Amino acid sequence: MTTARLFRAASCPLLIILLIAAQPPAKALGEVIARGSISGSMDADSSLENTFSTAKFDLDYSGQPATASKQAPVRTDPTVVAAIRKAGQYFRQRDFVDAANALRPAFAVAPDSIDLLNAKASILAESGSGAEARPLYQKIAAAEPGAFAPAYDLAELLLMDHRFEDARTAYQDLLARFPDSDLARFKIILIDILEKKRIEAGTAMAELKKRGPSPATYYAAAAEAFDHGDIGEEKDWIEEAEKDFGAGRQRIFYESLADFGFVDQTAYPLKQ
Repeated sequence: MTTARLFRAASCPLLIILLIAAQPPAKALGEVIARGSISGSMDADSSLENTFSTAKFDLDYSGQPATASKQAPVRTDPTVVAAIRKAGQYFRQRDFVDAANALRPAFAVAPDSIDLLNAKASILAESGSGAEARPLYQKIAAAEPGAFAPAYDLAELLLMDHRFEDARTAYQDLLARFPDSDLARFKIILIDILEKKRIEAGTAMAELKKRGPSPATYYAAAAEAFDHGDIGEEKDWIEEAEKDFGAGRQRIFYESLADFGFVDQTAYPLKQ
């Protein structure tokens, strides 16, 4: 398979549509689940320093250059630095109770820290407590009205709750603010596929392809292949994304598919 396939007219007939596995109900904080593609958990480099960084996420996925204030997270208090690093270690182990507990000393020092608020909200969202995470993301969005990450996270909470129409509207609003965000485009295509709106998905996919090959185009093509029942082609697109854009660096797209049963949640990063 070559990238030229991204630009050909769709010709694959519809095959048997696989049923999307129903998502389990939200579980209590601390249970090992993986749900959603919240910004605080999906950094491209997976470093502990960037685990909960809104600045890093904006740089990677908004499609816009970083502003001076968003070049890097500012953490000067050693208690805050230590707490975020420790929480990040627990978070990667899916130990959400200890991750949340690790942040408590830092909140006593810097209760309004954006990174701390984002860390707590990410832990809540990933553990299935989206209702508790929402006001935290709203507080972050109010504090950083020009930031991509908190608006994305609020849209993602809607998607995690299967509120597809509301989520589509939120991602469309996000795309209006950040017109170069291929991640927002990918999410809209995914929602169209989930709702079986194949004409709309095809139109959005064509617009995405015009922007050239990217992880978003590859994973959107993988989602379309799944919807057509072609699991082999879906796998090919994902493997090619790993090859062309960096192995292990596309987790946010992979887990977006895994959340709805398109791929195995535990199979990323792919074995080489």
